[in-house]
Parts: sequence; C-alpha cells; structure tokens
Amino acid sequence: MPREEILELYINQGKEFEKEGMFKEAEELFLTVKKPELAIKMYQHTQQWDQLIRLVDRFNREKLPKVHLEIAKQYEAQGKLQKAEHHYLESNYWNLAVDMYESRKMWEECIRVCKSNASDRETVEMAKKWNKDLGEDQFIQMLKKMN
Repeated sequence: MPREEILELYINQGKEFEKEGMFKEAEELFLTVKKPELAIKMYQHTQQWDQLIRLVDRFNREKLPKVHLEIAKQYEAQGKLQKAEHHYLESNYWNLAVDMYESRKMWEECIRVCKSNASDRETVEMAKKWNKDLGEDQFIQMLKKMN
C-alpha cells in the first residue's frame, strides 16, 4: 500500500474513533501518523481542556499561552471564575482575571489576584480605580487589607 493511503486510512479511522467517543484511540492514531494538530483540534472541539493543554505543551508550546487564554474566556462565559482565573494566570494575563472580578464587583478577589501578580504600586493604582464603587470607608478597609 502506498504511504499516502496508509496515512489516509489511519486518519479516517481516527476520525471514526473520535465520532464514537474513543478519544484516546483517535489520539494514538493521529500521533502515529504525525498529525498532532488533528488530536489537538479534537480535544478543543470536545472541550477536553486538560488533554488539549497536554498536547499543545508537547507539540506546539509557543501557542500554550493563547490556548490558556481561550480556555479562560470559555470558563468566564460559563461563570466558572476560579477556573477562568487559573487559565488567565497561566496565559500571563493576570490583569484579565482582575478585570473579570472587577466587572462583577468582587473586590476581595481583585485584591488577591493583584497582590499575587502585580507590584505594590500597580495594586494600589488599581485599588484607586475601585474607590468610586466602594465608597471611602470600604476603600480604606480594602487598603488596610492590602497593607
């Protein structure tokens, strides 16, 4: 059998496995024929984020921050804020996690993320923005919490 036909056979069988929910088997076939992008696409389509990250990390590491960012957006849209935060941080966009919490007026979460990822000066500057929504007493309490 010519090489192209063998590749086509493996890919078609992998797609059949995918349709049947046999994702590990499909992945094995896709990787056997050196087509990791098909496995990555499969896991992205089925929202199997851990598997997607594993393969992107292995085969296309430079795209990993972008993948984490897309996953974060998905989780935020679903209201899964802690998971979204995790992926925002992994994508090196901690400020988007702060924005997410800020839009929901979750000030304590904003402070926590800022303190862990921003400089003290950046944290205080961000806190100043929240003064309008918090009122002076709450704002002072928040600043005290931030030390």
